Amino acid sequence: MTRLTQELVSGLGASLPELDGELIRITGLGLRGLALASIGMPANHVFPIGTKVAAVPMTSGLGRISGFTETLASISKHIGLESFVTKESDVAGIREAYGLSADVLLMADDNAFVAVSAKKKVIADNSECTALGYMEALQRAAGSIGREEILVIGAGPLGMNAIRLILERGMRVRVVERNPRILRSITRDMGLEAHMLLEEALVNARFIFNASPAPIHGNLVRENAILANPGVPLDIDEMTRKRCKAIIHDPLAIGTAVMLAKVLATHKNAENGKP
Repeated sequence: MTRLTQELVSGLGASLPELDGELIRITGLGLRGLALASIGMPANHVFPIGTKVAAVPMTSGLGRISGFTETLASISKHIGLESFVTKESDVAGIREAYGLSADVLLMADDNAFVAVSAKKKVIADNSECTALGYMEALQRAAGSIGREEILVIGAGPLGMNAIRLILERGMRVRVVERNPRILRSITRDMGLEAHMLLEEALVNARFIFNASPAPIHGNLVRENAILANPGVPLDIDEMTRKRCKAIIHDPLAIGTAVMLAKVLATHKNAENGKP
């Protein structure tokens, strides 16, 4: 998992209305609606009143990122949930969250970022949910992808989740990956076309899913391309902005919103007697 920085999350909570407006312009849905649509729920679904989300600080590994848990709480509130940051961290924070009757716990360390349903003991993984959210946004922005390829840049956990989604939905995919071992696995085991050099794959790509920090330079981007860029940081130049029909990016909110929607969907199923 790419580690976020204080600089990347600073001010994100205050900019959520702006993100909503941008997502509505590009996809027709705001953050909450996009998250729900990503998991197959109606975009106008309303979360149960009183649903509480606890953001639990974790200190393992490289330690806490200043403002991270507060931003998670802001995202939760923005999509219609009650939220709080636990005063304690780590195991004590988990105990505090359960003691305050949290329905969902959000927790992240250097290796994983998860949402845990306290009622159903279901876990939603950030890499999987970020792929779901950005693929939903990409498809809505495109209108129709048809037989055109989606170029996935980076075959780490997020990129591999995107590749699986694309294949499951019957679409074509091409991959860029710098790691020779992963590249061989993609071509040999998955039978996909893959490149080590970004330049040779990018020039003809209309639909781009950048799951890496790789820079996207406008002289290589075709006119009216659609760029879904969950990878951080977003590294694009002014020519890329001009040539792209749409650019979808935020460092944290889309993946977090989908995680919450996914675990809360299990609550709804439980209330309806479904597994």
